[in-house]
Amino acid sequence: IIIFGEVGDPGVKASIAVDDVSFENNFCDELPQASGSFNCTFDTGFCGWQLGETTSPEFQSDLNQYTVKSKSPSTLRSPEIFQRKACFSFQYFVSSDSYRKDIRLLVFVRNASDSELLPFRIENVYYEQGRWHIINILLDHESAFDRVEIHHVECEVYFANFNIKSEIGNCNSNSDVKTFFVSSKKSSPKEYTVSKNGVNCDLNYPTSHFTARTIPSKDYPIPMYLFSSSYHTSLISNMDAVLDDLIGYFYVSKTSQANSSAIYYSIEDDKYGEYISEFSATPLAGNWTEYVDVVYVKRHQNHQDNGNCPPGYFDIMNKCLWLMCGGSYPTYAENRCSRTFGTLASLDETGMTRLAKYLDNIKARSVGITQITVGLSKKDRQWIWNDGRVYNNSERTLDIDSKNAYAYLTWEGNKFVLKDGNVPSQHHMCEKRGENLAYNSWPNQSSTSPEFSSELAVDGLYYTCSLTLQPTKRSQNSWWKIILDEPAKIYSVKIRLPIFAEKPLITVGLRDDGTLPNFAKDLEIDGTSENILICEPPLLARYVMIESKEGEYLQLCEVDVYAAGSLNDMLGVMRTFLYRRFYYMEYGYFDFAPSFSFSSSYGNDPEQELKAYVLAPYDGMYKFTLHGSVNAELLVTQQRDKKDILMTSSLERGKKFYASKGFFGLSFSTRYARKTKSSTIMLEACKFYFVKLTTTFTERSDTLKFTIERKNGSYWHTVEKTNLFWVLPVTVKVAKDTTRGLRV
Repeated sequence: IIIFGEVGDPGVKASIAVDDVSFENNFCDELPQASGSFNCTFDTGFCGWQLGETTSPEFQSDLNQYTVKSKSPSTLRSPEIFQRKACFSFQYFVSSDSYRKDIRLLVFVRNASDSELLPFRIENVYYEQGRWHIINILLDHESAFDRVEIHHVECEVYFANFNIKSEIGNCNSNSDVKTFFVSSKKSSPKEYTVSKNGVNCDLNYPTSHFTARTIPSKDYPIPMYLFSSSYHTSLISNMDAVLDDLIGYFYVSKTSQANSSAIYYSIEDDKYGEYISEFSATPLAGNWTEYVDVVYVKRHQNHQDNGNCPPGYFDIMNKCLWLMCGGSYPTYAENRCSRTFGTLASLDETGMTRLAKYLDNIKARSVGITQITVGLSKKDRQWIWNDGRVYNNSERTLDIDSKNAYAYLTWEGNKFVLKDGNVPSQHHMCEKRGENLAYNSWPNQSSTSPEFSSELAVDGLYYTCSLTLQPTKRSQNSWWKIILDEPAKIYSVKIRLPIFAEKPLITVGLRDDGTLPNFAKDLEIDGTSENILICEPPLLARYVMIESKEGEYLQLCEVDVYAAGSLNDMLGVMRTFLYRRFYYMEYGYFDFAPSFSFSSSYGNDPEQELKAYVLAPYDGMYKFTLHGSVNAELLVTQQRDKKDILMTSSLERGKKFYASKGFFGLSFSTRYARKTKSSTIMLEACKFYFVKLTTTFTERSDTLKFTIERKNGSYWHTVEKTNLFWVLPVTVKVAKDTTRGLRV
């Protein structure tokens, strides 16, 4: 027993005398309670609770009891009590009109010995809006607590029926041990986030997870707090930060416990604040000093979910998948997947089972993920995956007679099943097309600037770059090269440079034996950070070399090399965009789309190029038709970059004048035709034609569709993906079908 105190002015030394100390067998819980009543139904007022900015109690007929409304942010404090172990319960209601996803309830107790606030529950209530909830919390602290506090942020909350009792029973509605997921940021591998679920839309997926207690105990008495800002997640051992930014907590020990795991973490800061720069499992034994941030939790386990996939993807059946978020229809979701060289995912039965298990492991449903768009659509009374496989529909969950043309992975009962629909979904499962042969390979370069090794150009991260030294002579060229494990038929080399760096003139060469190039092309890079070299048809090579000209250094942030493995990797349309990203610079980029179509944003897309090889399904005369408020130039040739022009056509919107009678008399307005047609061209079946469509004007937010019309007036509606190739294949097998034309 230690008795300490202070007399008078803290700066004045004084003596304290203690006398007549005695002990007796009793329970501190039986000491007189402070004034005020903890248990409160609000029918006679606020009892002893301090409720901050709240309204007067109101009677709720649906609950048949009184409630109080607390505005955000607010803190509710209980009367003083003295308890070691008790069950605390209350009811709450959050209205369903809140759009913020970070609305939270935080429950603390005040340590009776030192007045420190200790967390016992954090609830994200965004997914629980619009109905009343009962919450039970086991408050258990061996040193006793003398107050309960409830904080809530970003929402208005109705509360009712505060109650505390010594009878525990099945009190805790949540386990006192939780799982936490650790992820590195896709934009920065040296920055980590820690969360209670492993869902990170369009970002990285968990690299590890750990379990830790969420109520203090003798073995794990120290709270660690997770704070989040607009830029970073930080781990703090005290509550100096603002409670509004508190997103989680867990309890740790500073000394090794039985069956515990050690975690080493490091905190750094930048102009935006503190962030977690290291978070990894570490051996229990070590020469730790008091200055090293090592804590112990119940268990910490590394993940291998990404397999051989780059950062930001997880592996399911040797497919690199990622979860894309944001409400959109399946057609637009496909376009969004294509922007990063992907497509909506095609899965088999085993793949769907493993994906459902993975989503369950990372607690996807806890953040409202119950419907996910996949790459399955209906054509001619068959459900067909994006990779061309026909779905057998053995469970009869998809209706072949339904008007719905798309399928979703939907949570039903206690599992994910395929259901048809045609509604905007908030979540979409994308699959990376093709294998990047350069990823995590062993490149080399002519020289190395400190801390900018050649491997940084193949680590899957756009913000880490390789860099050579400046050549001493102007006649010398800097180079970077990669040697593949074995020769492959390369059709594409994608190069990413720093956005604000000087754009050099470079040469990309493919070599079969490492000596003379069997293919080389100069790229004059100007105004864009992403550049792609296309080799048509795909060329067998093992060496890829990139050289800078005119004696300049060479800086590469990422190099991707793709080889012909499947025709599915070449299907689609390449789109190039050019718009003013900042007021002082033009920034161009490209992506891939499943068809000649796009949705333009007002003022953002003044020009787009859509390029693909079209495999004609029939012999005959054709017209190209453009639907939308867009002007465009059409070019048809035999091959890309060839001068054998077969047709050029200007597709301009025609003007129509309308007269209408109003209050002030007759008024006139101008409207633009929604459809324009090209001149007629003869196309042969089973033959490739390179088509380039350049949009030159976008009136407003609009959708462009591009169809081909046969001479008899029937449309080949929105040129099908199976007949579009953004790069010319070596060979394509076609089969005659008298009812449906030619199919790849």
